[in-house]
Amino acid sequence: MEWTGEVEPHLSGFTTATRVFVAIGEGTGGGGKFIGGARYSLYNVAPDTGHVEIWVNIVWGSPISLIADYLIIEPQSVT
Repeated sequence: MEWTGEVEPHLSGFTTATRVFVAIGEGTGGGGKFIGGARYSLYNVAPDTGHVEIWVNIVWGSPISLIADYLIIEPQSVT
């Protein structure tokens, strides 16, 4: 089974200038991540006003957890 879709968390303060770095992985019950048998791929990260979209593909035969970690950097204006 393969799943491809968009995940769109709504977080305040995002703009198109926001820099977002994302790491994804298979989740444990306690909120951590581990490397299991499923294949996770992250294709795109697109910050927009009020949210960020990520495009993820998961190859696994049954429902599975997705954990996404975000590093958010707001650029400083230069004068």
